[in-house]
Amino acid sequence: MNYNKSQTLVNYRNKLKEEEAKSKPLRILKKLFELNSKDIHRINDNLMKLVASKDLLVTAYDKISKNKGATTYGTILETPDEMTMEKIEQIERNVLENKFIWTDVKRKYVPKPKKKKELRPLGIPNFTDKLVQETIRIVLNAIYEPVFQYYEFNHGFRPKRSPETAIIKLQQESKEMIWAMEGDIKSAFPSLNHDKLMDILRKKIADKKFLKLIERGLAHNIVFEKNIEKNLVGTPQGGIASPILFNIYMHEFDLHVEDTVKTYLKKNENEKRSSSGKYTRNYKRYAHRIEDAKKRVKKIANKKEEFSKKTRLDYLKQLKKIRINKKNMLKLKTSKKEDSLLIRFAYTRFADDWILITNGPETMIKEIKKDFTDWLDKNLDFKLDPDNGLAKG
Repeated sequence: MNYNKSQTLVNYRNKLKEEEAKSKPLRILKKLFELNSKDIHRINDNLMKLVASKDLLVTAYDKISKNKGATTYGTILETPDEMTMEKIEQIERNVLENKFIWTDVKRKYVPKPKKKKELRPLGIPNFTDKLVQETIRIVLNAIYEPVFQYYEFNHGFRPKRSPETAIIKLQQESKEMIWAMEGDIKSAFPSLNHDKLMDILRKKIADKKFLKLIERGLAHNIVFEKNIEKNLVGTPQGGIASPILFNIYMHEFDLHVEDTVKTYLKKNENEKRSSSGKYTRNYKRYAHRIEDAKKRVKKIANKKEEFSKKTRLDYLKQLKKIRINKKNMLKLKTSKKEDSLLIRFAYTRFADDWILITNGPETMIKEIKKDFTDWLDKNLDFKLDPDNGLAKG
């Protein structure tokens, strides 16, 4: 959207809202989300013009200036009211020309939500840094939210997700399960390894300038009680882009959980086949019904036109058929042996808290706990809180 010198930031914001559909950066952002939805393994490039665009900077301003704490000072006395279109354009030029300099972050300590007597560090960036962080967050969200939607493991720091949605998901998926493994990572945000995070980002982002901007932002100085220290690890809680960077980092663990579950399911299936020789006739019948219903659901969902009343009813009917047949399947065993039970898992995560529930044997859940503990230490430099463990329901 064009801007003339007589326009104030307020006028530009109002005009941008009116002409949002015509804004090229916002159209590109929407397209970016669609492309990553179609291919969750897509590698994205040419992101810097988008991150630095004044339309996105003004959109970022509109969002964070309304946040509680927007007027809280960092290490510089600047407020949202002091922002002008001239300053927005200067930020745009600095980011595009690789001249943007991240300023020091102020640190303060606040009580932990669950443990009021314990304190956690909170980072307070300066307002200009918050603007750039927000544009980074918006772009990263367009790239990674489709990935998170595909797997639906993570319910923290995401649109329309909450601890409540995580609990509902577990309740729906964990019927008749008896073992629960709870995990809580010690000092997760402050322990995040910058080098490993950058390696993870490179899997889906090829724009080196964009990656460099993030990397420089991670390495800012931290100021606490007039003492300055280098931020060698971690992403401070309180940073606008910190939550999504943490989610991207922890998504690697979500994928490992999925791979581990698949390994145990495959092992269990092989044991069932060897112990019984074949599935029961009823088991096969339910499996075929589920597969047919899934094909029908996928066919309906792929239709581009609006659902008619008849189509909607058919869609709901197929979903009900899947649910009922799964329920019937879970009551079956493929042989009389105890180890032939159909093993199931339910997993979800909220920030650094996660839970895995299963109806499998105790020996299996203990093996998985050790695997997760070792994997987190080796691959993400995270330590599991020893107070969390196994529980039988």
